[in-house]
Amino acid sequence: MISHERKFIFFHVPKNGGTSVKQELKQYFHKDHYGFPHGDMGVISGCMARHIGFAFGLWYDEHHRRKQKFLTTEQWHEYFKFGFTRNPWDRAVSNWKFVDQRIPQPMKPRFKNFESYLEALPFESGSADSYHAMPQWRHLCDPNGKPLYDFIGRLENFHEDFSRVCERVGIEAPQSMRNMRETKRDRDYRQYYTPKTFAMVSEIYAKDIEMWGYEYESC
Repeated sequence: MISHERKFIFFHVPKNGGTSVKQELKQYFHKDHYGFPHGDMGVISGCMARHIGFAFGLWYDEHHRRKQKFLTTEQWHEYFKFGFTRNPWDRAVSNWKFVDQRIPQPMKPRFKNFESYLEALPFESGSADSYHAMPQWRHLCDPNGKPLYDFIGRLENFHEDFSRVCERVGIEAPQSMRNMRETKRDRDYRQYYTPKTFAMVSEIYAKDIEMWGYEYESC
């Protein structure tokens, strides 16, 4: 999401509070720049590395299958870029619940529990599921792991960090955000973990865990 008016770029990582951010900041986005499509080709880091390169100074809109000039190289370096991370063990459970609520009944036996979900993650398929479950660093860094953002907040510290973002881009933190109570998320995500699923998530999201210093019980 790009705001030319306020000169910022928001990296929307699924299941990290991005929908709330988009809702509160949507007035600052042009409708053609409101979002990038789902899938590996849609995330900014993927576009940058695989499809355009800063040498051309263009972003391409894969969703509409046509080229549009979203952002020049100069704008990229000038604009404030931010996103939010989330504890990977907590996020994995949230993703599982998201998928479980949307699985067609005939497929329920295949995804009967959290473990079977983890075993089926199609990270390289470009599907919506892989987009939602994709490691966070792939949304926020280039393919070499170099951060693309100027500021990274944490979902665990959302209100304070979002207020910092608003201050940085010169807008008042929305009243709804200041008054909004903490999301009643199931904080005891540990109930979904066995030694096997703990090891699986620790491996799948190892780079997220290392890059942002998360621990199993840091929610």
